Amino acid sequence: MLLNQLVAIWDAMRVPANNPALVSDNLRSKLPVLIRETDFPGRLDDMKDLFLSGNVNACDASDHYTDLSGQLPNPVVALALPLQPMCINFDQFKRDRDVGYVLTQSQFTKRSSIGWQGFCDIYQLQQHHAYMNQPASRTPDAELSQFRVKGEIPVPALINGLTCAAVPLLVFFAWRSSGHGDPLTSRLLLAFAALLATNAIVFLSLGNKTLQRRAFITLIIALFTYLAIQAVEDGSAIIWLFAYPPIIFYISEARVGILACVGGWLAVLFLFSPLGDVVFDSPYSTSFRLSMIIVLAFEMATCYILDQSRRRSKLGLIRLAAEFEYAAKHDALTSLANRREGLEQLETEYQRYLRNGRSFSVLLMDIDLFKNVNDSYGHQAGDDMIVLVARTVTGQSRKVDTIARWGGEEFLVLLPETALTEAAATAERIRSAVASQGIDCAGKRVTATISIGVACIQGSESIDRLLQRADEALYQAKTLGRNRVCQATEALHQP
Repeated sequence: MLLNQLVAIWDAMRVPANNPALVSDNLRSKLPVLIRETDFPGRLDDMKDLFLSGNVNACDASDHYTDLSGQLPNPVVALALPLQPMCINFDQFKRDRDVGYVLTQSQFTKRSSIGWQGFCDIYQLQQHHAYMNQPASRTPDAELSQFRVKGEIPVPALINGLTCAAVPLLVFFAWRSSGHGDPLTSRLLLAFAALLATNAIVFLSLGNKTLQRRAFITLIIALFTYLAIQAVEDGSAIIWLFAYPPIIFYISEARVGILACVGGWLAVLFLFSPLGDVVFDSPYSTSFRLSMIIVLAFEMATCYILDQSRRRSKLGLIRLAAEFEYAAKHDALTSLANRREGLEQLETEYQRYLRNGRSFSVLLMDIDLFKNVNDSYGHQAGDDMIVLVARTVTGQSRKVDTIARWGGEEFLVLLPETALTEAAATAERIRSAVASQGIDCAGKRVTATISIGVACIQGSESIDRLLQRADEALYQAKTLGRNRVCQATEALHQP
């Protein structure tokens, strides 16, 4: 089976070919695995689910490999592994770890018989099944918050924009400080300007959003702290603190924003306290201190309320869009894929077939004498039978299969990388499972049977032709007495 093949490939990659004893069996599942994001069409959490490992780490898009959390293998050991990165930046290896692997497109192609594209195809199949078979439940806010709604300014773009505005302002005030006979402040402001510009350049080079955000927050905290303590510009520079709360709430999580604002407010309170006068000898007047403390607290609270309102509105829009998307792709009665989504998955599988030549099959099935059930026992009984069949078909199918309610009492099952004989065996298993079950109607048990037509893609035939052959096989099964499986005749090969 496809999944077993993937597991076998994964197990083969986990042990270095040159030294199988290098890693013990009980340690293999704990090894860190690095995968370059630009080579893989998925999210880090999806990769962890696919590999059944919590130690998969994504790398950035640069020419070397950098894990955002710093969880990287020992560089000396990594270079000795069969799966090596094309280039390693040793400055990024901050910690020594157990033996780990760096997986790239070129290295995977050499190690795997199915090739990199086939691996990505397996991933896409896994992800489609995970999405199509998820219950219509509430998506966690933490997951939804990772998306961005139209019109929202991306955090990296905002940070770069603020940097572009801050650098000339810092240069200007550095020039003023130099004219006022304060060379230390002038040099420090120029240093902050240079560091902010460097942070922007590093982000443009590496694309590391986390590093950009953390460096920016650190720099502005240090800058505002210096402006407040040294009373730059005759003490008026401390007013720039009012720009801090809206920025920190927008570019950080709400929890980080709260901690940063509370910490900043307490620092200002300490600066304006009698103890702060002893330590820093602040020149601020009593009335200014009182107004600053109260107004800054009011602004922080206001920014928090507005930020929460923005976040909730955003989550509401994203959740509504997710619900609409789910409803557009699923059948309301059975929660299976609807006909439109089934056609889209057929097209995706067909394009995969054209790329790698791996055939796929479809099962087209219909509930026998369904109209009699509706007429005799009512539409509720008919709905119950449809749900029963849908649940049974799902239970008898693989995780990578797509099950769609094709219309009325018809269902379609898409079987990726499945030959005709295997598809026929699957169809027979489904038919037998359905025939053994039934529904209770007015104290009477009504059994359900289905007829199934099986067809496998052949040559260069189109999707329409494939479905036509499956429909003809289904019609044959009906003609021969129902409750049976019929295979489609071979397609005429198109030139």
